[in-house]
Amino acid sequence: AFTECPDDDNALMIFAHLLFRISKNGKAPVALKNEMRIAWAFDPDAVPEDVFESMPEPDTTFVVCNDEGEQWMPLFTSREEMGELAESNEVVEVPIREILERLCDDPALAGLVINPETDKFIEHHFSVEDMSGKKEAKRALQEECGLWQDENAPLVVMIGRLTNQKGLGMVRYAMDRIMSDGVQMIVLGTGDADQEDAFRYFQDRYPGQMCARITFDNALSHRMYAGGDILLMPSEFEPCGLSQMIAMRYGTLPVVRETGGLKDSVEPYNQFTGEGTGFSFANMNADEMADCLLTACWIYRDNKDAWRELQKHGMTTDFSWDRAAVDYLNLFHSLHPEVIPWNKR
Repeated sequence: AFTECPDDDNALMIFAHLLFRISKNGKAPVALKNEMRIAWAFDPDAVPEDVFESMPEPDTTFVVCNDEGEQWMPLFTSREEMGELAESNEVVEVPIREILERLCDDPALAGLVINPETDKFIEHHFSVEDMSGKKEAKRALQEECGLWQDENAPLVVMIGRLTNQKGLGMVRYAMDRIMSDGVQMIVLGTGDADQEDAFRYFQDRYPGQMCARITFDNALSHRMYAGGDILLMPSEFEPCGLSQMIAMRYGTLPVVRETGGLKDSVEPYNQFTGEGTGFSFANMNADEMADCLLTACWIYRDNKDAWRELQKHGMTTDFSWDRAAVDYLNLFHSLHPEVIPWNKR
């Protein structure tokens, strides 16, 4: 089946599903890139039925098989190439690495590349070994958002849906206290009207210190991850959460509430051992949240060595499937210890 999925969450879900179905000889059934949009070719039987219910009708349908009758969906660069291959019934097998490399180069999917060394949305690149570009990224972000040019002012960013679930009531309650400490803040996102209006109000109340971008802007979100010092994410509940992991990759330390995936992925700072990848608080309490955030701001200002170590820890934390897959396998093995572990066969 073939379809174009511009700005469609289902496209990414299908891609993830297809990668999951990687064959044992290292090939993946995926197709992409038709002009500036994403084109997918996939085995209809490989995708859950409910996905088709929410997708547009495909332009055409075809099946490509190898000599053994196994279905293969090759990688195309154009509709014409797809048609030619479908007619010839030839099989093209593309290594997964090539698929991922082409995804990284595709402008339509540039936002999926989470790497401060190569991110196409940021002008100043940096790495865990050389953080000088992050200072320039912060300066550029302050200028872009109309904030004071102050390297020592902690720059807090919030990126995501503006809804009660994100703990924004606590942020609004504590905003005057946070601003009185000289903290800068940028909020990016859309959501409930009362939340949007509240942050517009704070922007007017604290010019040069507070910026509210009530919109969806993927490119700006990357610049905020790169240029921010702290990501504030005080969610009421959060089954997984991605922003905190992205922020750590960019050396922007998360301040989170200890719930769901936030608690699982952020190791709170230990002032005695220096361990940690961010900061956390336990309760849905605005004063507790503000205490935690302002503690992070104090460390940013007055303990640069500790801050730098926390950045290193966060930037080098492994959130990849390499680690997660092993964790899953170990979990399954704990349920059936009679099975020989995969890495001991």
